Amino acid sequence: MPRSEEPCEGRYYTERVKLVVNWFRFINKITDITIFEYDIVIEEFIRKSWKPVDKNDRSNYFWSFVRYNERDFGGVEQVVFDDVSQIYSRNKYKTPMDFKMEMMVGRVKKLFRMRVKFAASFDLIFRRDNHMREEAVSRSCKFLKILMTQKARYIPHNNETVEMEFSSKFVTDKSSIFYIPRAEADPKFSIAPCVEAWLGIYIAIRETSDFDPVLNFGLIDRLFYQLPRPDKLSALEYLMMIITEDFGNSGKRERFMKKLDAGEHSMSEEQRKKALNILRDLKVKSPLIWDSEKGRMIQRHLNIVEFAKQNAVNYIINYENKMSLEYIYREIGSPLRYPTLPLIKCKSGKKTYIAPIEVLNLHETPQRFKNLLDFNMKTRFIKGATKEPTDYVTKSKLFLNMLEFDSRGRNFLEEFGISPKLEMIECPGKVLNEPMLVNGENSRIPLTKTIRGYREKMLNVVPEKDLCCAVIVLCKDEDSPPCVTQEQVRAFYVNLMRACNERGVRTFNNKEHPDLPSLMKFYAKVTTTDGPISFLNAVGDAKNNFDELHDKEKKQLFLLIISNRDYEVYGQIKNVCDTMYGIPNQVINASTVIKAINDYPDVNERFEEVRHSKIMFNLVLKINAKMGGINQEIGFSENGEVSPEEKEKRKSEPLTMYIGIDVTHPTMNSGIDFSIASIVGSVNRGGTLWVWYKSAVLAHKVEELKDVNGKTRGSRSSGVEKTDVLGNKFIELLESFAENNHNRCPSNIVVFRDGVSDAEMLRTAASELKAIKDEVRKFQESRSAKPIEPKYCYIIIKKRHQTRFFKRNGNAEEYENPNSGTVVDKKVVSPYKFDFWLISHHGELGTSRPPHYTVMENSMNLTKDEIYKMCYELTFLSSRVRKPISLPVPVHYAHLSCEKAKEKYKALKKNTMRECSREIIEQKLQPNRAYPGMPFA
Repeated sequence: MPRSEEPCEGRYYTERVKLVVNWFRFINKITDITIFEYDIVIEEFIRKSWKPVDKNDRSNYFWSFVRYNERDFGGVEQVVFDDVSQIYSRNKYKTPMDFKMEMMVGRVKKLFRMRVKFAASFDLIFRRDNHMREEAVSRSCKFLKILMTQKARYIPHNNETVEMEFSSKFVTDKSSIFYIPRAEADPKFSIAPCVEAWLGIYIAIRETSDFDPVLNFGLIDRLFYQLPRPDKLSALEYLMMIITEDFGNSGKRERFMKKLDAGEHSMSEEQRKKALNILRDLKVKSPLIWDSEKGRMIQRHLNIVEFAKQNAVNYIINYENKMSLEYIYREIGSPLRYPTLPLIKCKSGKKTYIAPIEVLNLHETPQRFKNLLDFNMKTRFIKGATKEPTDYVTKSKLFLNMLEFDSRGRNFLEEFGISPKLEMIECPGKVLNEPMLVNGENSRIPLTKTIRGYREKMLNVVPEKDLCCAVIVLCKDEDSPPCVTQEQVRAFYVNLMRACNERGVRTFNNKEHPDLPSLMKFYAKVTTTDGPISFLNAVGDAKNNFDELHDKEKKQLFLLIISNRDYEVYGQIKNVCDTMYGIPNQVINASTVIKAINDYPDVNERFEEVRHSKIMFNLVLKINAKMGGINQEIGFSENGEVSPEEKEKRKSEPLTMYIGIDVTHPTMNSGIDFSIASIVGSVNRGGTLWVWYKSAVLAHKVEELKDVNGKTRGSRSSGVEKTDVLGNKFIELLESFAENNHNRCPSNIVVFRDGVSDAEMLRTAASELKAIKDEVRKFQESRSAKPIEPKYCYIIIKKRHQTRFFKRNGNAEEYENPNSGTVVDKKVVSPYKFDFWLISHHGELGTSRPPHYTVMENSMNLTKDEIYKMCYELTFLSSRVRKPISLPVPVHYAHLSCEKAKEKYKALKKNTMRECSREIIEQKLQPNRAYPGMPFA
């Protein structure tokens, strides 16, 4: 829908601010430029016929053809290449063109040809005001990204000194350019042995409110394999670094190598798994690869697939006579130093080879790391990639200057008449008033400046039932110790109960153990596998013990489950607790327990003097929400005292229901082969109580993802955002809403949708709104003769983008994140849609990523200010923290529900041998109706 032209009302805002954004204008007008597009085919003459050259080699051959036939192309800088099959130029060539030339490949001269055919001509256009132009806009954006990255992708001749120096600094990946760190001081950081994060710039094409195309340069970090040193290219060295967890201390590797030399060490299964997670798909090369068909050693470039089960001693070759691979290498004069290490299975083209790892050398070209990250790798990456605003701006400027868009060497931009202005665009912002948060007594809670956090001790609404805990400590199997000791559990539990009491959560005195309030039973060692002390049996026993309590009506059973992250049983736990029994529960990592204990010097100190850590406070917030409590409220408290007149007035006031929808798709290593959608809905007037009844398994087309060996390693969705999550499921949310609101239906329904691409926005909004309206109509017709049509507001939120806003901190060279509540709705927004940026949280660490909001329908007739205010207030209602978060809680809760459903499905898939239907899977993903609160909290 179009943006309203009404002016903003000053009463909604505290101040206006000047910001800069990482969008960059062009110096000249670029929309009147005509571009000619050509298809090209590059082939090699092999065995009396022409064969297409490998995709990885095309760019090298293409630029050789262009330099040799420069007059035909009008100059090297007059053409750009997408490195696959299209070239672009401002010149109209006489086509078809056919070129042939001989080139050296290694030490052999080979014949190649390149054929050029006209494809299309188009004027650069970036205005999206007409859907008929979408294809033309997409083509223009594609060309512009190719042009912006061409200098970094150009492969120069050996005598082009300047170009050789430049190209050695950068590597490209789609629309991103990365700086190759060759010196010790270059920007990079390690997240695992052999794996580094490199700094880069992501390029996107945007459009300002005055219809001007602009460049969005976003600073990013991506993972690459560490570049091998020129004097040591061994894959074995990488393997040793991984096994010994060596980040540069060669002493560890040397000691390990000595053990291998002495025959005292081999690789365990755990070490193989760990190493393969890093080495899989790594490009290597070797002149000593045994080819069984040819019966000799050959030279090959390969990709690592997996470890073979055999080593060189017991791997037998059937060639003339049976002999081991170790014997063959000894016979050719290259005896293996470590024949007992497992062999490596590699792939070159469609052919598979088996090779000792010590004969493999790493490829010199930069390689992206795309394998699964474990928890420690993720933690190191997040920490290393975090950049404070000033650091972000400074590095962005340095990087853009290094790209030399307008300086020496080949200047493709200049030849195409396009020049970016390397200055961030200034844009106005305005800071919303802080919302009126209240405590349980309807008194206003003061907020801190800038961040707008709140330090109210007591929670607004706590369950009337006493907390009744069963503590379950997991171990891997019967022969393994529990993940924490009983003393650690006791210290942790005592302080957690004290924190609960201090925040208002009700506990009861334990007569048998006075120092352990609310503890019903303690399970000191429970296995994650089947057996007499299995997790399933422990939960069943806890439920039976609770049911036998004479006063169970006054208590609420709650499970505290302590586990190790590497047990990988989160989905299994949630399937048992949430779905099977409907018992509220909290999974706590063993490292979190130990960290929390260290916050307390003495667990026996007086209750009044205990200073609770952030860990304990956050756990109390989750416990209260999962038991059905309310942690914070805006405007009024559900349980606050009001006059009889006010109660009657509230019964007739219009009610608003908030809906959140999110979809998660299969990706590489995600462990799921379906797209999963979740829908959550508020059920009370204040939007503080939510239900999640349905996660839908979507019937998307799923594409298998195969590794270089042709082995399936995962899957991904076709990317279509079609969701039937609403089909016959939304009624259940409406029923819950009516039950909690004196049998009344909502007068207004606000839908927040996440995970929709620009191309799918209109179709998704139209189809989902129609589905919601049909469900509402059916629900009302079943209850009343005169259904009342609610009014709607449908908002799509996007988080995956590279736009960043900065506020100058007095000094022109110092920047900080915008304050919480900053809205940007001018200059860097669409001229056709009602969209805006809202920085709801103030980033204490790093640079804030502002969500982008697009209003697709507003039959509620809310003003711009009212929409901004509504979205902002909803970011304060997260049950997990006491400050605003980056997203409104509807999409936040929908995302949490999706992630939980994904983990439950992975566990279900792992533990169920038979194939389950879509309907059965959906049933098993839903939380039990007996669950008292919000399972996603």
